[in-house]
This record gives sequence, C-alpha cells and structure tokens, in this order.
Amino acid sequence: MTEADSPEALLGRLRAGVDCDATDPATQRLFEAWAARDHWCARSEALPLLVGVAPAAWTGHLARHGLADAEQALWPVLARGLSLDAAADQSIEPRRLRTWVQDAGLRLPAALARLLDFISSVLPKAAEGGDTVAADEVLRAQERETILGAALMLVTRQAAECVDEEGRYDSARIARLIRARALLWFPLAPPSLSEADMEALIARWVEHGGRR
Repeated sequence: MTEADSPEALLGRLRAGVDCDATDPATQRLFEAWAARDHWCARSEALPLLVGVAPAAWTGHLARHGLADAEQALWPVLARGLSLDAAADQSIEPRRLRTWVQDAGLRLPAALARLLDFISSVLPKAAEGGDTVAADEVLRAQERETILGAALMLVTRQAAECVDEEGRYDSARIARLIRARALLWFPLAPPSLSEADMEALIARWVEHGGRR
C-alpha cells in the first residue's frame, strides 16, 4: 500500500470541501440526530458520517468531487476493520466505528466525536455478550440519553445561559433549564430524575468539559 492509498490519505481525499472542525449549530444538529441512533448502516451511513457528510448528501458529494474511487478504496479497509462483509451494507453500533477510528489513528469530525464521547462517558454500557437488559434499565438509559441530548442542544445553541461567571459549563444551570422546559423533551410524562439527579448526570460530562 502506497502512502496515497493509506486510510488517512483516502479519508483526506473524501473530505474535500468538508470542515471537520466545524461545531456550528447546523453541523451539531446533523450529528445529534445520528449520534442518538443505536445502529448505522456501515457503508451508506457510517462511512459518510466518518467523512463528515450527511448520508443523504453522500452520493452527490462523491459525484461533485469525483471521489467514487476513493470511496471504493476506503470502504474495504473499513469493512475489514469492523469484521464486516464488504459486499453488504451491514448494521453496526456507532461505538464500533469510534473504536476503529481510534485504533486506526484517524479522527472523527469534531462535532461527532464530542457527541459520541459525551454519550459513552455517561451512559451505562450493557454487559458484553448480554442478550437482554431489564426493561426498567432500558427506560432509565433512554431517559438519560434524552437529558444528555437536551443538555447538548442547550450548550450548543444557548451557551450563554449554560455557563457560570468564569465561562465554565454549569451543570446546575443546565439541569434547571431542562426541568423548566421539560415538555420539549418529555411531552408524555415528566422525567423521573430529579433536578439534583440531572445535575449529577450532567456534571459527569462537565468535569471533562472546558471553557466555552
């Protein structure tokens, strides 16, 4: 394999016209929708997201920049890394792509990396090889994921309301905002977590977060 055929080089080619460091609201909304999903189709969804392109715009992106050959070269590499059949478009969990990217020395688009890191750092992981998880734990995990999604939306779109006097994300303020606007995210019933529990959940990410 030549340097031009390396995964890093192919990924760089596929990112023609893509700003992988973008964290603006539009980019954040794109990745929020996908990060909340349990599974992605590896070739038609995970690969475009790795590049930083919305899956719906992927075909047009390849055609516009003449990148069909780069996609055809990178896809088998990704498929091997994920132990997938390159002839199929199998379903994978987002964390598998994240792990492969890290192992391969590549990087995800900044907005997607932040979302996946945030979610994986605060949501409980199901036991490896476990076939079932208790229904109440699933519901609790879904509620936590909704709260974290709400927190992400607030810190992205209304950052000034989510920080303290020193410019650091304030988990208490974020929790209060979520509780005050709970109907936006919990239209059928109020969340079971108290404001204090929400604050503790959000604080686990805030401890890793920096300043605005």
